[in-house]
Amino acid sequence: MTTPVHPSLHHAYKDVLRPMFEELILKNQELLVHEAKAKGVLDMVIDTGTRAKISDEWKRIDSKAKLDDGYARSKAKWEVMRSHLAGQGEQNEKEIVFALMYPRLDINVSKQLNHLLKSPFCVHPKTGKVCVPMDPQTCERFDLDAVPTMNSLVQQIAEMKIDLRLLKGSSDESKTARKAVKNTSLKEYVTLFEASFLRPLQQSIRLQRRKRKQDGDQSW
Repeated sequence: MTTPVHPSLHHAYKDVLRPMFEELILKNQELLVHEAKAKGVLDMVIDTGTRAKISDEWKRIDSKAKLDDGYARSKAKWEVMRSHLAGQGEQNEKEIVFALMYPRLDINVSKQLNHLLKSPFCVHPKTGKVCVPMDPQTCERFDLDAVPTMNSLVQQIAEMKIDLRLLKGSSDESKTARKAVKNTSLKEYVTLFEASFLRPLQQSIRLQRRKRKQDGDQSW
C-alpha cells in the first residue's frame, strides 16, 4: 500500500524536485560517481534483493571505460536504479529524490539559544564568513567560497587608508562607511540587499502611510 503524501509534497516532487534531479544531482554533483556517496544512495533502496541487483549492475557500469564522463555514469546508474524500483511502485524512488533534494532545516539553530540566527551581514563566529543575502533566482550558482570574511573585509578597508574612528559622530561617518563598504567584496551583496529588500520595503511603507493619510488615520 502506498503511503499518501501531502499535496504540497506531491507538487514539490512533480514540479521541482523530479524535473531538476538530473541537472543538479546527476550532472552538477555527479553524485553516483563517488563510491561513498553512491553507496549512501544505494542504501536507501529498501528491498535487499533489489539493492544487490542494482549494485552488480553499477559495478559493470563503473568498469566501462567509455563511460569515463561522470555525468554519463551517474545518469546510467540512476536509470538502472529507476528500472529496478519501477516494478515496486514509485514510493521508494520518491523517497530517494526527497532525501537528496528536499530542503532540510537545522533544528538546533531555532532550538538552542547559543546558535546564531543568521541575519544579513552578521558574522559566523567560527568561520568568520559574513552572512550575505542571495538571489533566489540564481541560488544554484551561489559560491560559498567567494563569500567575504571579516578578516578579508578588514584588510580591504585598511588598504583604503580610511580611519573610521576619526569620523566617529561626524556627519560624514555614515556616508564614508557606506562608501568604504561598497569598495569591498561585500558590494554586490549590499547592492542586492538594497534592491531586493530595503527599497521595496521603503516603497511599501510609503504606500501604507499615504493610504492611511488618505483614510484620515494620523497615527503614522
